[in-house]
Amino acid sequence: MRSYRSIDVLRWRGKSLEQVDDDVVKESKLDIFVNDNHLVSLACSPSFRWELAVGYLITEGLITDLSQIDLVNVNEEAGVVALKGSIAEGNGQGTIQKPDLIAASGGRGTEWCEVKRQGALGKTSV
Repeated sequence: MRSYRSIDVLRWRGKSLEQVDDDVVKESKLDIFVNDNHLVSLACSPSFRWELAVGYLITEGLITDLSQIDLVNVNEEAGVVALKGSIAEGNGQGTIQKPDLIAASGGRGTEWCEVKRQGALGKTSV
């Protein structure tokens, strides 16, 4: 699946405006399920979804080795990756906070900003 599409856009060239075709990145929703439980929804490129799901598990500390995954099922049409295996609910440091949605920009939505504003993460600024 192509991760971009061509659209007509208006572009400034010098002092004039012209209509041209340009490529724009596609973004779609991806739901990741682990052992039949919804883990997270991500906004992402429609390409390399299973790789993203596995990478998410690794970076969040839910797995440390690929051998912990027994099955990966990808439903491209529904935007779902379902994984089964010995996948932890925490990383040894307590339960991982699971946001409802993570934007492609990496932001964790308004709820994440509110946590920072309330100082729950220590001295931070928004």
